[in-house]
Amino acid sequence: MKLMLHLKNHWHEWVLLLLVLYYWRTTTIWNPVAIVLVLAFVGQLIFQKIVSGIIIASIIIVLSCYLFLALYSDIIKVKAYDPQVLLLIFGGGGYIGAHMFLGCCMLRAYIKKNTEQQLASRR
Repeated sequence: MKLMLHLKNHWHEWVLLLLVLYYWRTTTIWNPVAIVLVLAFVGQLIFQKIVSGIIIASIIIVLSCYLFLALYSDIIKVKAYDPQVLLLIFGGGGYIGAHMFLGCCMLRAYIKKNTEQQLASRR
């Protein structure tokens, strides 16, 4: 029961961790970005600190915006839309969009948790 409650409250972090593990699988084993992200998500799942959750979610959102701009600049350069370009648009856009959506869900959850904690401390 406790595990199900944890999964219900932190589902966005688990899905983000799975997305990062998928990203790591598609690159080299010594990818420092993937290693840092996995360590950050595992640490967040273990310790569940509000401030670090807000910081990690904000970083994910900012990096996703940057990657959307990079994807947009690549799409603008394309002259003909072949299957590879469509895969880049829909696959890459969906992957980056999922990161951004889950980062927003994580940010919302930790801001809500912070607000509840502050209201409880004032009573």
